[in-house]
Amino acid sequence: MANQSSRIDNQDDPAMSSAQAELLQTVLDSEQYPWLPGEGVGTEDSSAKEPTAKDPLEAAGQALEFSDEEAQQGWSALSTQLNQLWAGTNDSFQQALAQKFAGRLPVALIEQIGSKAKQLASEGQANGQSVLDQMVGCVQDVMTHMAKADLQVFGRPMAMAMRSTSSDEILEATVQSVRSVEWEALSPIEQAKLSLAVARYALDLESES
Repeated sequence: MANQSSRIDNQDDPAMSSAQAELLQTVLDSEQYPWLPGEGVGTEDSSAKEPTAKDPLEAAGQALEFSDEEAQQGWSALSTQLNQLWAGTNDSFQQALAQKFAGRLPVALIEQIGSKAKQLASEGQANGQSVLDQMVGCVQDVMTHMAKADLQVFGRPMAMAMRSTSSDEILEATVQSVRSVEWEALSPIEQAKLSLAVARYALDLESES
């Protein structure tokens, strides 16, 4: 550091003006140099002047901050996705029926029989209702023009078959025995066989779920 002995008199350097000499003397007499970062009172920390990369945890925390409105929007979007997922899970049952009997029955009838099967499957387990009675119960609203006893006759072979490869074969044989024509062109017996086949398949699907 400079001391009083280092003072420069104007007379030492005739070429130096009085103002220049005073400026130089002030610099030499200073206890601290303002251009040295981190030194001297009143000197700002260099880190405050120069932008630095944020701490990763701090940046992540700021990224997670959101307003009440954003939170509400996020919750609404999540609820919609969950509802769609839940609906897709429930629809898989009807989709399986529609795929199995595509083109053989109107979609509305397949859905009607499937919905009834889901209801009767749980009720049947509770009250010990036979598979045949459940099958007939599934199609009675569709086959209103056919007596319950007749439906039992057509449904008995499929109902008696155990849930195995043989039952799948009987079910497939029943479907194949019905002409592949429009629903309205089928005879009441053919309609009954197809309806009962859908009912048996739906009951099996529900029991496996």
